[in-house]
Amino acid sequence: NNIVLSPTDFNPFEAEQRRISSVSGNTVTLSSNLRYSHYGEIQYPTGDASQPLDERGEVGLLSRNVTISGGPQDAVRGGHLMFIGASKIQMSGVEVTGMGQRGTLGRYPIHFHHGFDAMNGSFVSNCSIHNNLQRSLVIHRTNGLTISDNVAFNTFGSQFYLEDGIETRNTFRRNLVVLTRFVPNEFRLSLVDGDGRNERQAAFWITNSANTYEGNVAAGVENGFGYWFAGPDHETPDLPLYPEIQPMQPFNDNVAHAIAFREDSVFNLGYGPEQAGTGLFFEVISGYDQEEGYNAPVRGFRASKCLNAAVWDDNYRPLENIISADCRAGFINGQGRMFLMRIQDSMVVARSANNPPTRNIVDYLTFGPFAGPVVFEQGGSEGVALDNVQTIGQFEEPSFG
Repeated sequence: NNIVLSPTDFNPFEAEQRRISSVSGNTVTLSSNLRYSHYGEIQYPTGDASQPLDERGEVGLLSRNVTISGGPQDAVRGGHLMFIGASKIQMSGVEVTGMGQRGTLGRYPIHFHHGFDAMNGSFVSNCSIHNNLQRSLVIHRTNGLTISDNVAFNTFGSQFYLEDGIETRNTFRRNLVVLTRFVPNEFRLSLVDGDGRNERQAAFWITNSANTYEGNVAAGVENGFGYWFAGPDHETPDLPLYPEIQPMQPFNDNVAHAIAFREDSVFNLGYGPEQAGTGLFFEVISGYDQEEGYNAPVRGFRASKCLNAAVWDDNYRPLENIISADCRAGFINGQGRMFLMRIQDSMVVARSANNPPTRNIVDYLTFGPFAGPVVFEQGGSEGVALDNVQTIGQFEEPSFG
């Protein structure tokens, strides 16, 4: 069996693929030694056993009995699976590798295309989608799918992707997404790029908040975000609804770590509003400009080793039971919009015990300090309300703008 070990430090490329040679009791022997340290302990920074900090690395199984294979990952053209119209898809226990076609719109390893409500109840479960050429799973104008318990590893571009903003009532649950890679300019797909968004990717690209995300993990993004609530990636004037005003559906117990940015990205300047390296990033979407209470709270989100913030938000959306550790900032109340950020029952750790002695921290933090502010507040916002938020370690000023 082949497995992937997720990165537990800042560098997303510390994800490692290995083959299991043998298993004896609790001892697992791999085909070759690991190159990097993968953290494996639960911490209790407050000394309270009821407040754990879990930065342990995930292990994903890549092998399946049924394999659909395209070409090698250094190719440009691989195979692709496209499910169209009224197809009823029940896909479980399948390994999908070498798939997708770089720089070609609509050619992805797994692609649900224009199913609208006809595919309601279809699912992709317990599959492995790895070492592919372009994205992992794309839902395009299709509703009511369940995407659960999958492992996605090592592909170019955003991995689990809602395309137009019309997609609703889809559920993403307990998926592990490892190593989301930067897309070179010649293979980028976006048709609009007014703010440099093409050069950034997300493990989960979410263009409509009327979908459910629970228990997912985004582990290792080269230049972008763990979860990006973004406007649609291209013009769709025929949409019958406005994704930016849909109420937030449950977003509970999701995880992001090793979320990075490339230093050659023009938008990675200071705490600039378009900066990558954030675990959970909300743009102008999800109940925008709605009154307090319109959006479901974000609950149980955990972020570590993010080169920017754990959470960046700019709307009325309560943040509850959030844990941030080893991030440049805990929270950013962003883009100067007139909203109050509410954070409660949460913990922000400046520097945890998960710090390998072999790593030179300067290699990853050219743009700022290791433990930045607990909250960074941009000018024009209504401020930040903190309720039972614990801070552990040395930070900059707790909030400034």
